[in-house]
Amino acid sequence: MVLELHVWGPAFGLPSLDPECLGAIAYFTQALDRSEWTVVRSSPSAVPTRRLPTLHDPQTQTWTASLPSIISRLTLNPPPTFHSPDTPLTPSQLATSTAYATYLTASASPLLSLSLYASTANWTASVRPAYTSSLPFPLGWTEVPAVRRAWLRLADATGIDLLDAEDAERPAGPPEDGGVLPPDIKLPKKKQGVADLLTPEQKARIGLHALVDGVMDVLADLKGEEKKWFLLDDDDGEEGAGGPTTLDCVAFGYLALMVYPDLPRPWLRDRIVEKYPALQAWVNDMTAVCFGDGVPTAAPVAGTAEARRGEDGVVRVAGRFVDGVGRSVPGLGEEWRRWRDVGLGVGDVLAIAGGTAVAAVLVAAYVLHKRGSALMPVLGAPVHRWEAPRRGLAGFGAAGALFGGFFTPEVRFGSVGGGESGRVQTEVQAPFGGKVDGVEVDVNVDID
Repeated sequence: MVLELHVWGPAFGLPSLDPECLGAIAYFTQALDRSEWTVVRSSPSAVPTRRLPTLHDPQTQTWTASLPSIISRLTLNPPPTFHSPDTPLTPSQLATSTAYATYLTASASPLLSLSLYASTANWTASVRPAYTSSLPFPLGWTEVPAVRRAWLRLADATGIDLLDAEDAERPAGPPEDGGVLPPDIKLPKKKQGVADLLTPEQKARIGLHALVDGVMDVLADLKGEEKKWFLLDDDDGEEGAGGPTTLDCVAFGYLALMVYPDLPRPWLRDRIVEKYPALQAWVNDMTAVCFGDGVPTAAPVAGTAEARRGEDGVVRVAGRFVDGVGRSVPGLGEEWRRWRDVGLGVGDVLAIAGGTAVAAVLVAAYVLHKRGSALMPVLGAPVHRWEAPRRGLAGFGAAGALFGGFFTPEVRFGSVGGGESGRVQTEVQAPFGGKVDGVEVDVNVDID
C-alpha cells in the first residue's frame, strides 16, 4: 500500500500553501519513487496528530507528524525505493544541515507570517481564499481563523506594525502635551530629522528590510556562488550524484512561498528579487528538479464536492466543525482540548454536543413551566381570570373610560351625628371652570 502524505492544499502554483508541508513534498520527490506515495489534501482536524504534514502508513495504521519525525521514520523503516538525499554528506555537513534547518524554521517563519498573515491586504485578497478553497464547508469558519492566530503570534514577536499602506493614514495619536493650542498661537517649528520625515509605512519597511536581509544574508553566504545547491554541487557525491539535500527541501518550502505568491503587497518578494537574485534562481532550479514532471496533485480533502471518502462523510465534517467551535470558545477551549486529547472520537463529539443541546432544552422547558406558567399555561388546563370590581364611570365600559378622563369627581362630606341620616353631594367640575349638577346619595351613618 502507498504512503499517504497529508498536507495543506495547493496555492500560488505550488502543491501546498504551508512551508513545512511544501518542504515535505519536495523531500518525498527526492527520496521515494512516485509509485510509493501520494499527496492527500487535508487539515489538522482531519488527522489524529492535529498537525500537518502527517505521514499515514495504511499498512501499519501509524501516523507521523512533522517533517523531522517523518524523515526519521523513513530512515528507520525505509520503503523499498527509499534513498536518503543526505547520503553524500559528510558528518560535518550533516551537522551543518541540521543547524541551518533549525535556523530556517525559527527565522524564516516570522517573515512569512508578516508577509502572508499579518498584512491585511495580502491575507484578505490571496491567503484566506486559498485556505477556504482547501476546506469543506463550513470548516473554513473554524480552522482558518485558528491558523492565522497561530501565525500572528510569530509576527507579534518581531514588533513590526503598519504593514499596509492604509495603516499609514491612521493618526499618530494625541499630542504629547495632552492639549490643543488655540489657532492664534503658533509655536516655532521643530527641527525635523530624517526619522521625522518618514511615514509610518516607510519606517516599518526599513525594519522589514532589516529582517529580510538578516535571514537572506545567511542563506546567500552558505550557498555561495560556486555551488548549485546549499551543500552540494551537481558533480559532488558518488559518481557525481550530487543534488538537493534535506536542507534544500526545507529551505525551498520557505523561499518558494516568499517568491511565487502574487500578492497586493509584495514587499518580501521584491526585496529578494532585487537584492538576492541568486536565491530566486535557486528556487526556480528546485522547482524544476522536484516538480519538473508536473506539480503533484493533492487528492481533495474528504468531504468536498470533488471527492468523497467512506470514512469522511458529512458526519465526520460535522464532528470536525463541532470540535473547532469547542476549541475556539473563550474559557471552554482549553477544557475541550483536554477532553479531545483523551481520545474522543467523532461519534463521541457528536453525542456530547447532542446531549448538551437536549439537556439545555429540557432545563429551559422546566424553568418555563415553573416560572412562566402565568404567561404560558399548560395546554388544555382551564384559564381563570380575576378582575377588580369596576367603580364610578369605569362601570360603563369603554364610554366610562372615555368620559372619565374629562371629569374628575370631587366629593364633599357633611357632618352628621350619631344615628342620623345625612346626604352626600358630589360636585363634578366641568371643563372651563363650570359645574354640572351633582348626584345626591342618601347615606345612613351609625356612630356608636
